[in-house]
Amino acid sequence: MIIPMAFLMARLFGMTGVWLSYPAAEGLAALMGILFYCLGRPVDGGEEQSGAAGFTKGR
Repeated sequence: MIIPMAFLMARLFGMTGVWLSYPAAEGLAALMGILFYCLGRPVDGGEEQSGAAGFTKGR
């Protein structure tokens, strides 16, 4: 994601954009991660899911 961001920001802001492309790409990746996390969670709690060690949550 950083390479396309570097090309885009270099076009818009020159050399400063190249340097700013890394934090911009990291911020975009963080926002996408938060979005996917929130969309993947059940809204009403859903069914019980097993945890990492195979234990059921809430028991």
